[in-house]
Parts: sequence; structure tokens; C-alpha cells
Amino acid sequence: MNTKQRILVVDDTPSNIKVLNDILKDQYLVSFAINGQDALTLAVSENPPDLILLDIMMPEMDGYEVCRRLQSNRATMAIPIIFVTALTDEEDEAKGFEAGCVDYVTKPVSPPVVMARIKTHLDLRIAKEKAERLLSKTLLGSVRMMADVMSLIDPDHFNQSSRLKRISSKMGRMLGLGNIWRLEVAAALSQIGKIAAQSDVLDKIQSCQLLTEREQKAMKTYANVGKELLAHIPSMGEVAEIVGRQHDPLPGGDAGSWDFITTSSQIVKLVCAYDQLLNCGQDVGTAIHILEKRPDIYASNLVGLLNEIEIPRKGGMARTIGIKALKPGMVLMENLICDDGVVLIKKYTELSDDTLYLLKKNARLRRVMSSVQVIVPI
Repeated sequence: MNTKQRILVVDDTPSNIKVLNDILKDQYLVSFAINGQDALTLAVSENPPDLILLDIMMPEMDGYEVCRRLQSNRATMAIPIIFVTALTDEEDEAKGFEAGCVDYVTKPVSPPVVMARIKTHLDLRIAKEKAERLLSKTLLGSVRMMADVMSLIDPDHFNQSSRLKRISSKMGRMLGLGNIWRLEVAAALSQIGKIAAQSDVLDKIQSCQLLTEREQKAMKTYANVGKELLAHIPSMGEVAEIVGRQHDPLPGGDAGSWDFITTSSQIVKLVCAYDQLLNCGQDVGTAIHILEKRPDIYASNLVGLLNEIEIPRKGGMARTIGIKALKPGMVLMENLICDDGVVLIKKYTELSDDTLYLLKKNARLRRVMSSVQVIVPI
């Protein structure tokens, strides 16, 4: 397996490409593009570059525009871009940094300078990715611990958090969002502000009763309560912002043009509404149809993704199975109920390690039905 990092060189002059290739070829895997459109195509290929060396002065699409497009695309925005150019004015440099580049190398290039700049920014990217992975594990671990406690106190709230997290995560991955764990945490904790809500209002929501206009307005304010609670936790700024904006009106344009926080908050808004419809007895198809009829509130392209997520009827079969044989990936086709009438896990829940953990914990405290109907994926 080749472990060399990949460098994409973009320049419309073959002699410039040859110079950079001679410098880089012994240490890196080098690919080339002679225009901006080819560069954009290679950047989203099966083997994308780890770093891009980009000329500014090119016909049709200059380096500034290529850089802006790469930085606006979620699939390529993490790739560091170094401009290789003869332009040395401060105004040109400022324009490049504004477009999203991380550094400049001036022509004619100096091999030691090129190699040093590349190493610096590749090392920075690796360090950032490691920090993100560590942070995601730490925060997701904390959320799991909170969920474990909630599973014993309020199984229904735990189930809801697990469902919101799972569906939001799948939607985010289908859209190609980066740092997906931030969306997962935001979805799982999106209802945390309801701790400030009156119990009778929560009971009405749980029993699918209509809220008064005043109660509806009050419920929307709890998103800000959740935001304030989470904003005080280190590194949870984006998560808090997503939670706080989950009732924002639908922005203009399509989901592909929104930034991460806007996209994530709209996903959470949609998934919460979807989950509530299922909770109130609507089947999957009817719930999606209801949401499709509100294009002024829910983005049509996001609603469309729900058809591919919830119940994997294709490629699976319905079976009645013993509780001890349940496994992650199976989908409940009926409520899983305790002998005291408590609904432990609701119909349409896709079982995960979290929900099976909830089942195991509660099975120690109360009797649970011995078998349940599920969809078993093939």
C-alpha cells in the first residue's frame, strides 16, 4: 500500500509543472491539472489530494476562483491550498488569503522553500484531524454517559435522543458533511432545553395533543435554553449554535449551498418534526408526505432523504424474534413494552448499541416482553 501523500499541481504552463514535479516526485505522489475545471474534478476524485499547489494567472478560471470553489465545497474545504505565483503585491496576497489559501510560494520557486511550506501545512492538517478525532471521541463519550443516566430515569427521552442522533447522522453523511460528530451531538442534545418546560406541556406533546399558540412559542424558546447550557462547555460552540437555531426559518437556496451550522440546524428541525409524527402514530410514508406538503418550512431535498433512511424494508425481512437475539441494525415493527405498561423502545426504532444497552439495563429492573416483531436486514 502506497502511503505517500498526494499533491495536486495546477498550472497552465507545462514547464512550471515539470519544475514542481522534479522537486516533489521523490517524496510525494504528484498529479497535475492545466486548468481550473480539471483541478476541481481531480479534487473530488476517488483519491483526492492532501494539498494543492495552485497557479493564480490562468485563462478562463483563475486561481482565486478555483480556490473559492474548493473552499465552498464541503468535500474539498479541508484541503490546504498554496498559491504558486509571480504576483507579490500585498493586495494580491490579501486577495488570496480572502479566497481561502493558506500560504504563498513565489516564482521562480526555491525547492527548499516549496518542500518546507508543503511539510508545514500537511503536518498542520494531520494535527488538526487528530485533534478533531480526539475531541469527537471525548464529547461523544460524555454524551453517551449522559444518555446512560437518562436511560434509567426517562427511557422515552433516551430513545428520542438516540433516534434523532441516528437519523441526523445518516442525513449528514448522505450530504457529505464533515465533522459529522458535531451534528450527532447537537441532534442527541437538541431537546435538552426542555428541562425548563412545564411538565403539563411536555405531557401534551408526549400524548400528541395540540399545543396552544402560546405553548408553541414557549417551546421554541427552549432551544435557546439548550444553547445556553451547551455554550458553557469547552469546544461545544458549534453544537450549541445548531441547537439554538433548530427553529430557524428555511433559508434561501438549496441545502448544498448552506454552511455547516445552517445545514445541521435545518436537519435537526426536520428530524425532530419527523420523529414527532412517528411518535404520534403516523407510518413512515404518511409522515414524509406530511412534511413534503410544507416546503415553506422543511427543505424538499432534505425531506427526500428520509425515504432512504428510516425503515429498510428492501433488503430485509419481517420476523418475530426473542429479546436476547436482538442485534444492532434491526428495526422494531412494534413497541417494546415492559409488563408494567411502560414503552421502553418505540416502534420504528432502529436498534443500536445505545438502545440495546437501554434494554439490558432496564431488563434488570422490570420484566420485558419476551419477543418482538422486527425487520432483519440481510
